[in-house]
Amino acid sequence: MQTDRRGLFYEKGGSDPIDDFNTSFTCNLPHEQSPRFYKISLIVKGANVFRGFQEAIWNTLGDDEQLAAFIGWEKCSGSATICLLLSCSYHAFHMSLIFKKHLEKFITLTDEAFEEILKFFDTKLVAKKENLLEEGQVCRYHYFVLDGMLRKFFINEKGIEQTTEFALETWWLTDNIAYEHKQPTAFYIQAVEKSEVLYISQDNQERLVQQFPVMERYFRFVYQRAYAAAQQRVKYLFSMSKEEFYHELTRKYPEFVQRVPQYLIASFLGFTPEYLSEIRKRRVS
Repeated sequence: MQTDRRGLFYEKGGSDPIDDFNTSFTCNLPHEQSPRFYKISLIVKGANVFRGFQEAIWNTLGDDEQLAAFIGWEKCSGSATICLLLSCSYHAFHMSLIFKKHLEKFITLTDEAFEEILKFFDTKLVAKKENLLEEGQVCRYHYFVLDGMLRKFFINEKGIEQTTEFALETWWLTDNIAYEHKQPTAFYIQAVEKSEVLYISQDNQERLVQQFPVMERYFRFVYQRAYAAAQQRVKYLFSMSKEEFYHELTRKYPEFVQRVPQYLIASFLGFTPEYLSEIRKRRVS
């Protein structure tokens, strides 16, 4: 009995010492008590129930995983249903599935190709208000948000932060010009909240699209989507008052407006937090 890298059970074949052992595997994410735990259910059938249980658990656990809690099990008619909590390094398995499902919206990939594609990326946990990039640094990475939120901003001549972009889950963020040319940036990239990102260097991205041409098609979709969003924002800036822009943002993306701190909404829209408070009060009244 072995597991593949997704945590799904499969049989090795006739040489397996426990050929009569079969399992089904379900993984409900996240567990209701903690988003950092998997709730795992294993249905174990066969003569070697206890032995199979031990094999199943320890073959599922990787180098960065540990059994956090054994909830319980029920044995009946030669089978056992096993419930446990599995703690992984910030649910890496779930995070990779997020990226895979996102890619499959644009391109078709085999599981084997996806495993190879992942090797071009690294993963990073980012604390709230931690900077991934600062003004004057060479922009070396392109960031994909798995969980959380990033923003890009610059500091104007008055020393005020001006937010130009947000990136929520399944969005990319970088300083595109500085990234492409490996130049110092005029921007900051910062975590708005505790986040987890995939990131790739410009060299690795070039190697990735050479080895997997379908990824060049995928990145074309990414850049088109980012350009369309920037184009829409420019239209709003020139065709709406600041108050109208805020109301349009609230109407179209109410969850986003509720999630982002109001001073950052003000920074994005180009006015002060005090003015935003006035707009909100007028709307209520």
